[in-house]
Amino acid sequence: MQACQVERRQRIGDPLIDKIIRAEGGFMPGNVSSNLQTSEMLGPYWTRLGGGELVRAKMHAYRFDAMLESSWNSAADLIVLRDIGRILKSTADAAFAADVVDEGTTLVRVMHMRDRETRYQFPSPVVTHGWLLMGERGNILHERVLDDSPIGLRMMARARADLTFARFEGRDLLKIAGGKVLFVDDEVRRIAESMRQEDQVFEEDAEATAEAPRG
Repeated sequence: MQACQVERRQRIGDPLIDKIIRAEGGFMPGNVSSNLQTSEMLGPYWTRLGGGELVRAKMHAYRFDAMLESSWNSAADLIVLRDIGRILKSTADAAFAADVVDEGTTLVRVMHMRDRETRYQFPSPVVTHGWLLMGERGNILHERVLDDSPIGLRMMARARADLTFARFEGRDLLKIAGGKVLFVDDEVRRIAESMRQEDQVFEEDAEATAEAPRG
């Protein structure tokens, strides 16, 4: 058995971005719209009907088109998104040829807001640092960096770490050998011994109460 210890992240180095990261709690998996990211769970390209045939999943097309048609997209964003669309189609074609449903994906825009008050104004208030195409197991299928400045590269590194769970470091808690529980972690051992002592005191109090004469 293991527990996960969260690794402390280094600051990005930009006061506005660091403030946003503290407020948002970092990058999150799934369908997210925040001041750090927009992401859509596209799902598989294909779905299988009751008769067994593969057909294109409507939700996949809808969600990818929503990202493609965003008013926040620059010309560079559109180029990246069309490249990602071709990658998804190529992967889907290979899955179709093998008669299997392809892997579900999540498309992530790594970004920050220039100013919250300009969210719906032009030019776009969004600074896009890059894009990540994530697999359904948290693996990165494709990555494109649009901002190769030190800030942009640190933002992409933070997004990769958060979304792939690289921030978690496994820590052994206990193991079972010969039918006995052997604690590996000192803190867990201390807590377990404390709980055993509390249970013993509780049992002794319960026995004393049961044996007390009633008058």
